[in-house]
Amino acid sequence: MKIRWRLSVFCILLALTCVVSVGRIYAADAVKQDVKFTTNISQDELDKIEGKTDDDSLVVDLYRVAEIEWDGTIGKYLFSSEEPTIMNLFRDSEAFEEKEGRYYVKGEYTDGERSEELADALEGLAAQFAEIVLKNDSGFGPVDHASVNAMDATTLDRALYIAVTRPAGYSDLDDYLVNDNDECKTFANSFDLVYTFDPILIPVTKEDFTISIKYSTDTRYGDLKIVKILERIVVDNPGTFVFHVTAQKEGKKVYEDYHSFTFYDAGQQELVIEGKIPMGATVTVTEEYSGSTYALKSVELSSGEAPLVILPADEEGNIATATFTNDFSDTHTKGYGVRNEYDVIEGVLTFNRNDLKKGGTES
Repeated sequence: MKIRWRLSVFCILLALTCVVSVGRIYAADAVKQDVKFTTNISQDELDKIEGKTDDDSLVVDLYRVAEIEWDGTIGKYLFSSEEPTIMNLFRDSEAFEEKEGRYYVKGEYTDGERSEELADALEGLAAQFAEIVLKNDSGFGPVDHASVNAMDATTLDRALYIAVTRPAGYSDLDDYLVNDNDECKTFANSFDLVYTFDPILIPVTKEDFTISIKYSTDTRYGDLKIVKILERIVVDNPGTFVFHVTAQKEGKKVYEDYHSFTFYDAGQQELVIEGKIPMGATVTVTEEYSGSTYALKSVELSSGEAPLVILPADEEGNIATATFTNDFSDTHTKGYGVRNEYDVIEGVLTFNRNDLKKGGTES
């Protein structure tokens, strides 16, 4: 009797094991594939990436967003997730069809739905998946990382992943997530370029494959600070100071504008020209007008001497800076005659003739 009972228990356990295995055969069938990530960014440029490590310039974070199961009856891979927002994306997308609470990609595929073909069909959804993973505090975290242009492939379980590219040494989203658009992209800075990366939706199914990182480039712009110090001021005689700023890079003018300060009291003012001058440009700042009352005493450049070059901010946040100091010149036109007055409105230098009522020079 004991032998029969033990045999019965063994059979029941074996049956349960078979049922459990059958129930999970597609989600945990030990299917693993090798994936490589490449880019055509030159190694010279990769070496300039800010936030790189000794081993890598760029890495890819892999977020597992859905499970993939093969359905032989319809010859399709089925996608599912325990995350409701992910399932809503499948439901609302015209690229998917629903079957018993799971979703498959519409269309006919001749080779058992290769990963590349599925990736093409899913390409338009990548930004929406990335939005959920990166911006909505959904609790998703990367399950793996892959080096870009690495010799060795990264081995992944069969599943659907979002691949997010970032500088290898940065782990805080604030350091590489683009915040000024709704497309949920990431970026990396080199010295004078900004690389912007698209998220990539990767279905890992049955074969090894290589993913080429998608990116665009733009000129990287820096900041320039102009500091104006007026040591003494004449009562009832405001001081206006006009600056002409030009910048050149590789022999071409890349920026030109006028900026002004008006002082009603002695002291210091400053302005920052933000994100308008390309990195590496050589800047010339000229005080073109200070009136007859206030004389220029000194000019200091953050570079110590000319030329002043636009560079990334240092660890303390310091940027390229030109400081001009003026003082009361001990003589000023107080009365009848003409005083030329200048102003800058939206970058345009304007001139006004001011006819004064009383003449004389005061010293």
